[in-house]
Amino acid sequence: MNEFKESLNPENYQATPLSEREARRTYEKFVIDQEEQFILFINYLNQYINHLRDLGKITPHLAFYARVKATNSAYKNHSDGKTLDDVFGIEILATSEEEYKTLMEEIESPTEGDEASNGTKRLLKVHHTKNHDKDNGYKAEHHTCSIEPELVTTLNNLLGKSKDDKISEQLFPLIEFQYKTFEVYYQGNFGTASHEKYKNTEIRQIQALYDAGLLTVGEYIPTMWVSNPYSDNVRELTSRDVLKKMYPSLKLKDLKKPPEKQDSNSNIER
Repeated sequence: MNEFKESLNPENYQATPLSEREARRTYEKFVIDQEEQFILFINYLNQYINHLRDLGKITPHLAFYARVKATNSAYKNHSDGKTLDDVFGIEILATSEEEYKTLMEEIESPTEGDEASNGTKRLLKVHHTKNHDKDNGYKAEHHTCSIEPELVTTLNNLLGKSKDDKISEQLFPLIEFQYKTFEVYYQGNFGTASHEKYKNTEIRQIQALYDAGLLTVGEYIPTMWVSNPYSDNVRELTSRDVLKKMYPSLKLKDLKKPPEKQDSNSNIER
């Protein structure tokens, strides 16, 4: 845990070398320790966005997906020497760049003590940003953020945490926010910048794993949630929904259909 978590420190973007077994076990423990806080935050974010929608600051169409990176994907990044600051991710989908920039201004604090337009403290402290504008049509802003200490106090109060078991701000994970338009999202899922093309995914191998029942959530498939404008809480996606999002060309098995009702008169001789 300590070695893996240290590799996620925003001031240390070089992952600590670990053996495959050690890296996988450490990663899985890290996720277990952090996931509860992440789910708590995305539910809070869902409520916050619904509030901004009610105020007319954003359109009814703005939405987000949240995910925890699968162990296999995290290990590949780790072994390739890539930065592991995107274990917990949130994908913001907006009608335009102007709209997601409006949301940025409401939830991110570029300077200490900065406040949102409604006078409240903003939710996120930004550690690292990267703008993408690729030839394949992918255009987005990626921000690596942590949660502001003031929000930790708010969440502790919501949870009714006592002094002895309250959540510490150090326990909250770094979160990678990806801000993009629906047009870019479409290209990233079904078009020129799709996950299959971007990752150079061998779909036949993925299909074989799926057919064998080996595409397990957590190991090969990320855990994912989607925002909910009709509830305070986000909705967790099924493994089928996640696969459809990640691999549109994957041939999924038909869901079992309920047995057809037999006609009560079918056995009557005519």
